[in-house]
Amino acid sequence: MSRSRDPLAEPKAIGEDVEALVIDAVDGLQAAGNAEAFYDAVATDVIGPRTAPTVSFGGIPLVDADTLVEIKACKRHVSNGARGNRPGRWLIPVDQLDAMVSESGVFLLAVYEEHEDAKRLVEMVIVPATLLEEHLRDSWYEVDRHEQEVAQLPWPELVGRGVTGDGR
Repeated sequence: MSRSRDPLAEPKAIGEDVEALVIDAVDGLQAAGNAEAFYDAVATDVIGPRTAPTVSFGGIPLVDADTLVEIKACKRHVSNGARGNRPGRWLIPVDQLDAMVSESGVFLLAVYEEHEDAKRLVEMVIVPATLLEEHLRDSWYEVDRHEQEVAQLPWPELVGRGVTGDGR
């Protein structure tokens, strides 16, 4: 008897691990507390460069308290077969983006690396859902998954400085 495996189980677990790292790293973020919510966290206080120095702010000077935050994760580098490595990409479902736009939410986009079975945040950027929507305008494509329509966004398109400050 063969066991069927959920192909989304591993990416979901990785996403949850990175979400926990982000929430621990950014003061003023609290987990949503509802696994069925279309967002991962809520800003419990104002979040800005002074309170979150490891985060870049893309098109927004700060995040107000009570703002909904969707955390997306991607690996710094992924295999591109015989061509070597390429930058990782965030996968953004159109339905989730639409919901975040309607709620004036933000996306906290995180880049991570794995070191000795542990994940380490390398880059983080906060982008208003409305700006992300503009950026992804002609990038949508259909997939055979529950999301149905998504866009991929390579991380170098939005981030420029490292969490560690070394710019890597």
